[in-house]
Order: sequence, then structure tokens, then C-alpha cells
Amino acid sequence: MGLFGGISLILVGVLGAASLIIARKPEAKQLIDKIAPYQGWIGVGAALWGLTWVTNAVLSLGWLAYQPIYWIIYLVAGVLQTALGILLGINTMKMFVKQPAAVEKMDKLVAKLAPKQGILGFAAIGTGMFMIVAGFVFTVSAVDVLDDYGDLYAQNAGALVAGQMAGQMAMAQQQAAMAQAQAAAQQAALTAGQVPVAPNPLAQPGMIQGQVPVAAPVGVPAPVAAPAPVGTMATALVQQSWAAGIDAQQTPLMGMDLYVTPPSGAPYQVRIPSHPVPAVKQALLQPQATINVSIDPANPQKVTPVL
Repeated sequence: MGLFGGISLILVGVLGAASLIIARKPEAKQLIDKIAPYQGWIGVGAALWGLTWVTNAVLSLGWLAYQPIYWIIYLVAGVLQTALGILLGINTMKMFVKQPAAVEKMDKLVAKLAPKQGILGFAAIGTGMFMIVAGFVFTVSAVDVLDDYGDLYAQNAGALVAGQMAGQMAMAQQQAAMAQAQAAAQQAALTAGQVPVAPNPLAQPGMIQGQVPVAAPVGVPAPVAAPAPVGTMATALVQQSWAAGIDAQQTPLMGMDLYVTPPSGAPYQVRIPSHPVPAVKQALLQPQATINVSIDPANPQKVTPVL
């Protein structure tokens, strides 16, 4: 649905109710006459697109439990798009149908729909306008949520970078202290008349030349790059979330119901029984929040939150 779906529904609605619109506003005749020559092909495309909406609505009955209004509008829009598409494109469709029985069924269907064409047209115009406004409101809300998420992510990223820099500075200070100790040991050997040990080209940081390697500095964690997400990136709306215990590493687990919107195809729902979520990131999974997810190409039901 969205913007393009709303525009297409308004277009077929205007063509379907053209006679009523012209009767009320004669000045609209010039504009309608410009698109009327193409109404056959517009009708064929609208009928096929509307059938797709109706099919997706039937296959997504689960939306009724979470998004009943969205599901009803989706189904109504599909029915209006299909009905008006058939009325507008019936003559063009007959060019591709050769069976007399099929043509007869099409004529009977049009005979039933024709008396309601004006009402269907105005209903399509109203539904299309609602879809455009609703899509705009949803987009603005989603942008606000993403802005809040971006601010929180920037704060966490800044803290992580600062921690890594502090760890690297501490490691550099320890290495400098070890180098000074090594130089002092060599100077003491020269003072005592001993032969200095030749530098070992294979020596690694954390070793004193000519001696048994000592353990690397302990207590400074090395920066670990986060694993790149595998799969198709998408967004998902958090419908609800709940605590699901802790795992073996004492990381909190959370379960969640997500409404996933893939880059292509219809949105769908997924339930994740449990997923490790650190305490600092649990606020990102509040109901109605939008998060990034990774979809397994082999199994679209396998969705991994990217927090």
C-alpha cells in the first residue's frame, strides 16, 4: 500500500466515478478526458494489482490480532482496486480471452458491478486519500523513532570508542615501561662486564630480549570487532517484548513479536522466543519501536535483531 497504492486507487476511483464528478464539477472534464483513452490498460493493471492485495490479505489473517485496522484497509483497498479495474479494463481484457464461456462470465460480473460503479469510485478515492495520509503519518513516526535510536546509538558508540582508546593508551604505557626496563637491564649487564645479549628479531611485544617470553599484559581487553550481520537487512516494528531469562554467559534474554518489513514482498509477523540482549540495549525493544533486523534468505521466519 502506501503512497503509490493510494495514488493508484484515487486514479481508478476518478475514472470509475467520472460521470458523477463531471456532473458536479464540469471543469474536471478536461483533465479526465486526458487519461480516459488509457483507462483500459489502467483497468487491467489495477485489477491485477488489486488481486495481489486481496491474496496477501487472505494469506495474512494473523494481522487481525495485532493490526486489525491496517488489515481491513488493505483488504478493502484490494477489493475496490480489483472491482474498478475490471469495470474499466473489461474491453481490453476481452482481447486476450478467446473462450466464449469465460467472456460470458466476465459480462455477467460487469453487469452486477456496473450499477455500483460511481459508489465504488468515490469509495476508492476516499480510501486512497486515507492510505496516503496514514502512510505519511507512519513515515513521520518512524523517522522520529529512528532519530531517537540514532542518538542512543551515537552515545553508546562514543562510550565504546572512549573505552577502546583508554585501553590502547594503557597498553602503550605498559610497553614503554617494559622497554625502559629492558634498556636498564642491558646497561647493568655492560656495567658488570657481561656481553650484551644480541637482539632477537623474532621477539614479540611483552618479551625481554634473550629471556623466556613473559605473559602479555593482562587486564586490557583488545578491541573486538562486532560480527557483521548475515542475511538480508530490513526493518521491523516491535509489537511486544518480554524477559526470557538469562543465558550461560549471564546475558539477559528477551522474547519479542516483530512486524517485519522486508525490502521486497509483503510485511509479515515473526515471534522470537528468546534472544540475548544486554541490559543497556533493552530500551531499544520497547513496543512500537523500529529496529534493524537480518533475515535469513533460506528461511524468512529466521530473523535476527541487529541492535
